[in-house]
Amino acid sequence: MSKLEHDYDLPPSEKVIESLAHHLELDEFELKCLAYRFIAEDKKISKELLKKYKRMMSVLHRYMWNNPDFALKVFGEVMENLNGGGD
Repeated sequence: MSKLEHDYDLPPSEKVIESLAHHLELDEFELKCLAYRFIAEDKKISKELLKKYKRMMSVLHRYMWNNPDFALKVFGEVMENLNGGGD
Protein backbone atom coordinates (compact mmCIF):
# COMPACT_ATOMS: atom_id res chain seq x y z
CA MET A 1 0.00 0.00 0.00
CA SER A 2 2.74 2.41 0.92
CA LYS A 3 4.57 1.87 -2.34
CA LEU A 4 1.43 2.97 -4.18
CA GLU A 5 0.97 5.99 -1.95
CA HIS A 6 4.58 7.20 -1.64
CA ASP A 7 6.60 5.18 -4.17
CA TYR A 8 8.76 3.79 -1.35
CA ASP A 9 8.35 1.28 1.45
CA LEU A 10 6.99 2.94 4.55
CA PRO A 11 3.82 2.07 6.40
CA PRO A 12 0.80 3.67 4.71
CA SER A 13 -0.69 6.75 6.29
CA GLU A 14 -3.44 6.49 8.88
CA LYS A 15 -5.80 8.16 6.42
CA VAL A 16 -5.18 5.52 3.74
CA ILE A 17 -5.59 2.67 6.24
CA GLU A 18 -8.83 4.13 7.57
CA SER A 19 -10.15 4.61 4.04
CA LEU A 20 -9.25 1.06 3.00
CA ALA A 21 -10.82 -0.37 6.14
CA HIS A 22 -14.01 1.55 5.51
CA HIS A 23 -14.33 0.79 1.79
CA LEU A 24 -13.29 -2.85 2.07
CA GLU A 25 -15.27 -3.39 5.28
CA LEU A 26 -12.19 -4.55 7.18
CA ASP A 27 -11.34 -4.14 10.84
CA GLU A 28 -9.38 -0.89 11.08
CA PHE A 29 -7.38 -1.96 14.14
CA GLU A 30 -6.26 -5.22 12.51
CA LEU A 31 -5.38 -3.43 9.28
CA LYS A 32 -3.27 -0.91 11.21
CA CYS A 33 -1.47 -3.76 12.95
CA LEU A 34 -0.77 -5.45 9.62
CA ALA A 35 0.60 -2.15 8.32
CA TYR A 36 2.78 -1.72 11.43
CA ARG A 37 0.83 1.36 12.55
CA PHE A 38 0.42 1.41 16.29
CA ILE A 39 -1.15 3.95 18.57
CA ALA A 40 1.12 5.72 21.06
CA GLU A 41 -0.21 3.64 23.97
CA ASP A 42 0.68 0.39 22.16
CA LYS A 43 4.19 1.67 21.46
CA LYS A 44 4.62 2.58 25.13
CA ILE A 45 3.35 -0.82 26.28
CA SER A 46 5.68 -2.62 23.85
CA LYS A 47 8.69 -0.64 25.05
CA GLU A 48 7.82 -1.34 28.69
CA LEU A 49 7.33 -5.07 28.03
CA LEU A 50 10.64 -5.28 26.18
CA LYS A 51 12.39 -3.40 28.95
CA LYS A 52 10.86 -5.54 31.69
CA TYR A 53 11.07 -8.93 29.93
CA LYS A 54 13.89 -8.31 27.45
CA ARG A 55 15.38 -11.79 27.53
CA MET A 56 12.06 -13.61 27.78
CA MET A 57 10.55 -11.62 24.88
CA SER A 58 13.43 -12.64 22.66
CA VAL A 59 12.95 -16.30 23.62
CA LEU A 60 9.19 -16.02 23.05
CA HIS A 61 9.69 -14.48 19.60
CA ARG A 62 12.13 -17.23 18.59
CA TYR A 63 9.84 -19.94 19.95
CA MET A 64 6.87 -18.54 18.08
CA TRP A 65 8.97 -18.26 14.90
CA ASN A 66 10.01 -21.89 15.17
CA ASN A 67 6.56 -23.11 16.27
CA PRO A 68 3.94 -21.43 14.08
CA ASP A 69 1.13 -23.58 15.50
CA PHE A 70 1.91 -22.23 18.96
CA ALA A 71 1.99 -18.67 17.61
CA LEU A 72 -1.40 -19.14 15.94
CA LYS A 73 -2.82 -20.54 19.17
CA VAL A 74 -1.54 -17.56 21.18
CA PHE A 75 -2.81 -15.02 18.66
CA GLY A 76 -6.13 -16.85 18.37
CA GLU A 77 -6.63 -16.70 22.14
CA VAL A 78 -5.67 -13.02 22.21
CA MET A 79 -8.12 -12.16 19.43
CA GLU A 80 -10.85 -14.21 21.12
CA ASN A 81 -10.31 -12.30 24.36
CA LEU A 82 -10.28 -8.96 22.53
CA ASN A 83 -13.55 -9.85 20.84
CA GLY A 84 -15.17 -10.69 24.17
CA GLY A 85 -15.05 -14.45 23.83
CA GLY A 86 -12.70 -15.06 26.72
CA ASP A 87 -14.94 -13.90 29.54
